[in-house]
Amino acid sequence: MVAALEALARLTVSAAPLEAVLDAFADHLGRLVGFDGLSLALLDAAGTGAALLDPPGRPGLGVGRQAPVAVAGTLLGRTVEDGQPRRVDDGAGALGA
Repeated sequence: MVAALEALARLTVSAAPLEAVLDAFADHLGRLVGFDGLSLALLDAAGTGAALLDPPGRPGLGVGRQAPVAVAGTLLGRTVEDGQPRRVDDGAGALGA
């Protein structure tokens, strides 16, 4: 686990292209936690918008890479707003949880 975290830390501060970092992230995450699909939300600097994307070569939500969308009123927006981690086992009704 520590090796995976160290490798990710090195990649995030490297000059590697974003796609390489995301691919490595998905690879290392897969070694730590089992998952069927993975999509990521990349927040903008202000924390008000996020671009959704599927890491290259991984099963995801099929979003590819989308232009940034507003996060206000979403689960991600609430997490950014209050800084509290959330665990969502079932996305249904996540905003009201």
